[in-house]
Amino acid sequence: MIFIITGMAATGKDTVVKYLETLRSEEGKPIVYRIKNVTTRPMRPTETGDEYDFITDEEFNKRRPALSCVREFVTEQGCWKYGLDIKEIDNDKTYICITDPRGAVELSQKMLGQSVIINLMAKTELRRERYLGRTNRTPADFEEWARREEGDKVDHILSGFASSDVDYAIEVKKEHPDWAVKPEIMIPLVCEKAELKYVKKVVVETADAEIAA
Repeated sequence: MIFIITGMAATGKDTVVKYLETLRSEEGKPIVYRIKNVTTRPMRPTETGDEYDFITDEEFNKRRPALSCVREFVTEQGCWKYGLDIKEIDNDKTYICITDPRGAVELSQKMLGQSVIINLMAKTELRRERYLGRTNRTPADFEEWARREEGDKVDHILSGFASSDVDYAIEVKKEHPDWAVKPEIMIPLVCEKAELKYVKKVVVETADAEIAA
């Protein structure tokens, strides 16, 4: 089982995943195992190196045939590539990963029902404050925010996801019952402790139900 975390920029995807990675079962084992994205972009000042496997463009191209959800973004700083390596999945474990909406749909279809998409949402004002307030920003950072914001909107529309409107998300689900999206976990997220615990509850209960089936 793979839980696919998606959402627009600065919705709290890394915060949620990092929280879930710290949780342990009664036996002391992780309740989820993270599948890291690989990327050619440089590490941001606020990152520790645990968020991605940062690799060279040459290494990415060598690994590309085995990667899923490959994306390329042309930015002011260069062409950044992303991908997911899911070839070594243990069916007895529960995994979690982060990808964009198109990647979430692609991966969900590839996993043939062995996945749950969790679409995190937050209001635009909050996301902008988070993104631009992370460190001392340059004009290029503001341009990058505008690019990501526009790209996110297009990705969400093309993938059938709502950007920040829960009611709309529920209507989308009604119109497309075959999509592996649970509107009840499309929650406005500010990453308070209660919300993180709620996401944990959804992940644990869904995985337990799948194992018992």
